[in-house]
Amino acid sequence: MYFSRANHLANRLVRLEASYAAHSPEPLEDFESFNELYRATSREYSKIIREGQLDGSIRSDLSVSETLTTVINVFGIFSRKLSLQHNILSFVSDLDAGRQLEILKRMILDYLRNRP
Repeated sequence: MYFSRANHLANRLVRLEASYAAHSPEPLEDFESFNELYRATSREYSKIIREGQLDGSIRSDLSVSETLTTVINVFGIFSRKLSLQHNILSFVSDLDAGRQLEILKRMILDYLRNRP
């Protein structure tokens, strides 16, 4: 259950990071809305990690804050890279962006999963 919720939030996080606000050097009028969405996503991820640790589906040796910060940063870098590539008309990727996202999500979920 926690992994399907994490998968949904991973998609949401990529969309958040790929948004205009993530690339704009200008202050945004609705930046508080952006921050609230970011905080809400972070709270939900923290809850998923803690609940997963309690039920044994997520490794209990992981720091929630360190894991969350790392996951958010990895998805942020990934989405920025894809956004930049998308804006370069002559760029041809070796691997479809959707497939890259699936691999990245699998890597993170495999790292989090508790192995009895």
